[in-house]
Order: sequence, then C-alpha cells, then structure tokens
Amino acid sequence: MAEQTYDEKILEVVADEEAVVKAGNLVTLSTGVVLRIVPVPVLRVQAIINRFKYPPVPELWDDKRERNIRNPNSPEYAEARQQIEIERTFAIIDAVLVTGTEIAHRPDNVAAMEDDEWIDILEVTHVLAEGSVRKDSPASRYLAWAKYVAIGNAEDMVAVTSAAGMNMGTSEAKVAGALQGSFPDN
Repeated sequence: MAEQTYDEKILEVVADEEAVVKAGNLVTLSTGVVLRIVPVPVLRVQAIINRFKYPPVPELWDDKRERNIRNPNSPEYAEARQQIEIERTFAIIDAVLVTGTEIAHRPDNVAAMEDDEWIDILEVTHVLAEGSVRKDSPASRYLAWAKYVAIGNAEDMVAVTSAAGMNMGTSEAKVAGALQGSFPDN
C-alpha cells in the first residue's frame, strides 16, 4: 500500500472525528456503558490550565558573567514541571468527565450511579478514602462512578477524552500525530 500524503493524513483524522459526531457523540465503553459527549466550554479547560502554574525557573550563579543565569535544565525543576503536568492532566480529565459526559445507556450488570454499594466497595477495598465521594453531590458521585465503574480500561479513557476533545474542534495533537514521520526530522 502506498504511503499516505500529507493531505490524506489530515483528511483521515478529520473523518475519524466526524464519525464520532455523526454517531451522536456517543462513546461505548468496554463495560457496556454508553456515554454521550457534550460540549465542554474551552475557557473552563483554560481556567484549569491556568490554576496549575509552573514554578519559577531556578537560577545559578555564573562566575564568568558574575550574575545569576536561568537553569531550566535543573533535574528538580524538570521533575516539578512533570508533576504539575500530571496534576493538570488529571484535573482536565475530571472536568471533562463531569461536565463533558452524561449517561446515555447503562447495562443492567453495571452498578447504577445512584446506588451506594459501589461506593462502599471502593472504600472497603481502599480504592477511595472513606467519605471521598460526597454521596449528596451529584457531580462528586458521577465523577467517581465514571472513573471507577463505567470506564473499564485505558482505551475507554482515551475514547472519552478524544471524543470530548473533538467536541472542542479537531485537536492539533491528532493532526500532529497523523503527520508524524512526514518530515525529515520527525
């Protein structure tokens, strides 16, 4: 098979995303749960990004120049940035799950979000700290249910977050991923 051209790769990514939209923004998970993807305001995501600020770049004293110079290659700084990226990513995923999905179908063999038994099981097995799911909060309950009951594996998480991203427009990351290898320096 001939290698795809630049234009063909972009069209393929856009077509994949349009297929999800045509399916009514429904994502079927490995557990049989079907989630409807609803738009997440892009400024909400931006507000989350803004809350997770990087630490200031450390400085080192340069004897030659007799002044401090920025040291972005510091291992501690790199580790701190990576930790912030992880926390930011999880916060965005939580926001996407709570505000960007809703239950379209739940099979009978999957615990209902309204039941308390699945919460008790998560607490008893130390998946969640006791009382970490506020049973009187629909958002808290739904987030925990989506993360620990509805989403069965990593592929489910990717499907949900990708579909939510599509609702905000074709992602640059998908286009970039499709084009990887198209340029001499990769």
